[in-house]
Amino acid sequence: MSINFVSLISALFIGGAAGYLGSLMATKKMSLAGDVLSHVALPGIGFALLLGLNISLGALASLIIGVLIIWLLGMKTSLSSELLTGVNRFLLDIPTSCLKLSFLYFGLATSIIFFSNSSSNFTLASSFSI
Repeated sequence: MSINFVSLISALFIGGAAGYLGSLMATKKMSLAGDVLSHVALPGIGFALLLGLNISLGALASLIIGVLIIWLLGMKTSLSSELLTGVNRFLLDIPTSCLKLSFLYFGLATSIIFFSNSSSNFTLASSFSI
């Protein structure tokens, strides 16, 4: 069997499963959950990268925390699951935004240091002084 045939069969199965799960989530009024859970995984991935851990474990830990928050809020209030997932996304996007801003400022500071130390032809060898 060629690799293209295996890829085609895999794509067919994944597409079928995604279509089934998507329609199931739409009928259960959980269409926002996929978007929210992907955003909930981002802080876990970022913290795992910062700590040097496996990013899958970081995403899993973050997703478990997010699902527990949704479940606990659902038990304590009479709000719909769509509203709870939106609130969870808002609460967990705050650390993600802080991580994004810290990486942006770190990259900006690194670029400023790089270009301020370099000569007019911007060579890498002359940009760092020891």
